Amino acid sequence: MTDLARLMVDRATVVEPSVDAERALFPVLASAFLRDRRRALAGAPSGGALKFGADETVLLLTPLMLETARVVWAYLVEDATRRGISWSGAAARQMFGDQSASPDTEQSSDSSPLALTVEQWNHVHQLVTQVLTGPGKIPPSRAALLADAVVGRGRLGEGPKA
Repeated sequence: MTDLARLMVDRATVVEPSVDAERALFPVLASAFLRDRRRALAGAPSGGALKFGADETVLLLTPLMLETARVVWAYLVEDATRRGISWSGAAARQMFGDQSASPDTEQSSDSSPLALTVEQWNHVHQLVTQVLTGPGKIPPSRAALLADAVVGRGRLGEGPKA
């Protein structure tokens, strides 16, 4: 799940360059998320986004991408299970465009390889948008743009190419 979230953060930098600075913090933010998901999503102890400086507020997208990866991971596992496919995180990473991942899939003789249809990519896009607008409180237009970056060209039937 964290590997999938890291890919999502990387893809989000295409439309949100400020996220690039979070890459160095990813291990710390992921560890905090895994320890206490609700607190990591809430932001600072008083709730809301973390604050730096006098009036500057910075929203960290990494916890939101970790939550997004958790939701998408559950969807992918459910789909693979329903189709009788056993697979690893490398297969999911490859689906999201990680060329270094080599899928370790075991398929039953009558099942198809783990690949998402355009409709399934659209559902993943919807899941990403829901997390970003829900717990993330990101405006719908910005959330849709980030979801576009995460899903890539999957909604066009071409996979998530950058």
